[in-house]
Amino acid sequence: MHKPSPPFTALITDDMEPNRLYMTDLILSIIPSAVIDVAMDGAEAVSKVSDKIEQTCSSYNLIIMDYQMPVLDGATATSQIKRLEKQQQVRVQSLIITWSTSKSKPYKDADDWLPKQAAKQDLLSLLRIHGLIS
Repeated sequence: MHKPSPPFTALITDDMEPNRLYMTDLILSIIPSAVIDVAMDGAEAVSKVSDKIEQTCSSYNLIIMDYQMPVLDGATATSQIKRLEKQQQVRVQSLIITWSTSKSKPYKDADDWLPKQAAKQDLLSLLRIHGLIS
């Protein structure tokens, strides 16, 4: 019997709804079956990751993390998520992408960087480089 692979999961964290919608559409244009959650700030992102690990014993495949947000900024949220994944001994940690207009490289603990309003090809390339798609 063939065991189905788990769905590709992504968390998009940005305080601006148009940005969340843009990235949702971009991911779905590459991986139509992706399951996408959204968070409006870093604190909500950390909470969603914690809940997902508790419920499924795994984290998201991909986290898109804005830099400047209210409540908890992206760099701090990223560090907290990486620490949480290690503490909970998550087998495969999330690929966390800094998504920003004010940064031009990933901040501490982030795995890579994309500019805001990135083109489909930019995201596709990153997903390939990091082995999330072939």
